[in-house]
Amino acid sequence: MHILILGSAGAVPFLKRDTTMLALTIQQDYMLIDCGGSLVHRMNWCQFPWQKISSLFITHRHIDHIYGFPHLIQAFYLIGRRKPFTIYGPEDVITILPEVMRAFLLKESKLKFPLIFQSVAVTGKRSILETEHVKVSACPVVHGVPALAYRFKDKKTGVNFVYSGDTGPCTELINFANQTDLLIHETSFLVESRASDCGIHSTVADAAKIATLAKTSHLCLIHFNSEPQTKEAAVLKEAMQYFSGRVIISHDLMRIDLDQSEVTLRASRFQI
Repeated sequence: MHILILGSAGAVPFLKRDTTMLALTIQQDYMLIDCGGSLVHRMNWCQFPWQKISSLFITHRHIDHIYGFPHLIQAFYLIGRRKPFTIYGPEDVITILPEVMRAFLLKESKLKFPLIFQSVAVTGKRSILETEHVKVSACPVVHGVPALAYRFKDKKTGVNFVYSGDTGPCTELINFANQTDLLIHETSFLVESRASDCGIHSTVADAAKIATLAKTSHLCLIHFNSEPQTKEAAVLKEAMQYFSGRVIISHDLMRIDLDQSEVTLRASRFQI
């Protein structure tokens, strides 16, 4: 299983950090989580086979998680895609995406590939997709709008990871991420206070506490509202006060590999 960090910033991107989005390779399946800004460009930069993507999993409707969607659909159309493409997300996301397409004159009737919108109920943990290679489940989290966390399992190797999406600390996520090999958790706030976003976003300490309670092996921090590189020592210190496992501060174009024999994280940075 390979997880490519296409973006790691919050709603406002930085010079070297685009809005948060992930590309996944699980055996022969290629998938996306969230759909931010320069999505196709980032995937081309990393030589990720985006033409083969089968599914997109959207966590919630906020603009930084969906505004790359119409361009992705246009890119599929322009390369002559024929393979079906499925979008999973909360009902309000699934409702507005066709409207977004129409705003850009992208008519489903003119596409040469089936576009499938699959609404996911934001009530309790549920399995939403199972293929020969992967099993995907979803769980509601706390963000002020309907929002989901996702868990991906490689059926061949058994390794799995959870992506929290945007969320404040919540019991549902602790149970959902129980004993996962890797928890990728948003940390919109570093060592500062939450300010006005109290309850719908997380701090480094929040993410570390969740990882400990969930008994996860590794914690990857993502979705930064301020640049963590200048505060890396403080961020790691804060995380390690509450979590004894390995902590990774994500970077754009970093690849995380989860291996068959044991879980190892190999972070390779491409130059931006």
